[in-house]
Amino acid sequence: MQAPALEWTPSIAPSGMAVYRGELFPEWQGDLLVGALVNREVRPGTLAGRRQRRRRRGAVW
Repeated sequence: MQAPALEWTPSIAPSGMAVYRGELFPEWQGDLLVGALVNREVRPGTLAGRRQRRRRRGAVW
């Protein structure tokens, strides 16, 4: 069994995930946007290899 590539403790109740490919935030190009039901927010993050790197905590919108 493999460890998950992304995890949150306590759970954020993820509702979806997308890869950002827009022009408005060029520094986020290719990063993940994860919907969080618990706090009603979208959390950005990246995967470096198979390890999760989180951006600063807080809602994007």
